[in-house]
Amino acid sequence: MILVSYGKVDIGLIRKTNQDNIFICDTNIGALSNLYIVADGMGGLANGDRASQTAISEFVKYIKDLEDVVLTTPEQIINFLRRGVNHTNYILYKKSKELFGIDGMGTTFTAATIIGNYIYISHVGDSRAYAINKRHIIQLTIDHSLVQEMYQNGLIALDEMSTHPMGHMITRAIGTSEITKIDNFMYELVDVDYILLCSDGVTRMLTDDELFTIITKFQNNTLEKLVDNIIYNANLNGGHDNIALIMLANLEVN
Repeated sequence: MILVSYGKVDIGLIRKTNQDNIFICDTNIGALSNLYIVADGMGGLANGDRASQTAISEFVKYIKDLEDVVLTTPEQIINFLRRGVNHTNYILYKKSKELFGIDGMGTTFTAATIIGNYIYISHVGDSRAYAINKRHIIQLTIDHSLVQEMYQNGLIALDEMSTHPMGHMITRAIGTSEITKIDNFMYELVDVDYILLCSDGVTRMLTDDELFTIITKFQNNTLEKLVDNIIYNANLNGGHDNIALIMLANLEVN
């Protein structure tokens, strides 16, 4: 699979500081062929911007330091990512307690690598990963959020999740506890045109249908223009939060 990527962060229209961060590496990094990360610092805690920056830098350092590791099976790749996120969580938690005490700091964390025809994802929080083709958009990750739990328990409808007043509350994060639960999985990229990683500054402002419409409309343009139009429409719908996204296009399809 031949991929090209583009990512961007936007402060939005309401927030005074930006707490979202991204990382993009299209070439070999450590033992991985590539690496893409979206991290959304928790606005309710101190230093959300520092949390997302630190989480990314610690994870990337972990990956780079283990360049001699040989990953030959899906299980090895998944476990490698899992160990990296666990390490990152522990480092961030320790720094949080040392620097900020009870206030703490935390961030969502969604990291992905594409090897062969599979995407491998480690995920904590409510940032998301999507797979998109010309017919539909598929959410690959599950939100670790209060509204997701409410929806799964039948307390609210699917279309209420993005507008619910408790929509910003997440149930898992990196750095808020010494141990955190991580979703780790792989997904086969069959008939996939795009991969999208994004923070909730996108998904709370745009429904999946709206995202799909924008991507379909601008699929013949550059990735930069496609990303810019997602940001434009998220801000047009309110821009209530910082916006971070990474778009990957499959050149073997497009």
